[in-house]
Amino acid sequence: DLTDRRILKGKLPQLRTFGDKSKNCVIDIGHRQGPPEEAPAKSLHFTYGPRLGLLMVLRETADGSRLVAASFNLALPSTAGLKFLRIHVEAETPNDPLRKSRSHCHRGFQHIHLPFPVMEPRAVLDRIAHEIVPKFRH
Repeated sequence: DLTDRRILKGKLPQLRTFGDKSKNCVIDIGHRQGPPEEAPAKSLHFTYGPRLGLLMVLRETADGSRLVAASFNLALPSTAGLKFLRIHVEAETPNDPLRKSRSHCHRGFQHIHLPFPVMEPRAVLDRIAHEIVPKFRH
């Protein structure tokens, strides 16, 4: 849908899925550990220049899939004035939730954790594509 509306450019990258050591399902689209302002070639490329890598960890339960963790890494173009935006949902609640909440975002600084609401991954992707990315058009 995002490609049809010309929000994403080019073909969608290959979706990579695998199991982790806890037998969770990991879904990876261009995610990588490393400098947050860099996104690999296999990430989602937005028409306006930002690139998004994402990783989701799901656990199958009797009631369906449960989100264990997620990471959305949005690399922004140099003209944006902000190098990256990263949204995390940690697998576990941190020891000090006042310093770092389970769901948080990093706005250009890796060590600053701003609380972010826990949302379904499609809702986060929708918010990134329709609200955040368009703000960096110019």
